[in-house]
Amino acid sequence: MYCRLLAFSIAEPLLHAERFGKVPVKFLLACIESLEQNRQNVINANSISSSKLGMVVLGALGGKSVKAKLQDFLPFEPPKTEGGLASSAIEAMKWALKHETLPPVVVGMLGAELS
Repeated sequence: MYCRLLAFSIAEPLLHAERFGKVPVKFLLACIESLEQNRQNVINANSISSSKLGMVVLGALGGKSVKAKLQDFLPFEPPKTEGGLASSAIEAMKWALKHETLPPVVVGMLGAELS
């Protein structure tokens, strides 16, 4: 585990070699999992332009009958989001729409999310 954490080059004093044995194992596993997920998200974000190019090439070679999503070309599966927006965010947007504090362009973009 120590070597896996060193690979992320974290400058956290809690994870230095002299204190590493006192850290709970569950905490270390949670740190490693979180760091690996963060690294996958960064790699996916850096691969978006290549994925878009792959979609263009697929569309050019396959024609209109080929259906593909951007996620099909990413190196890692994007994290699953349940339900889209949080209920508090939806309530805030509905309040802003009701009180007409948003520009019409933003209202048009939000319409699909709130319905």
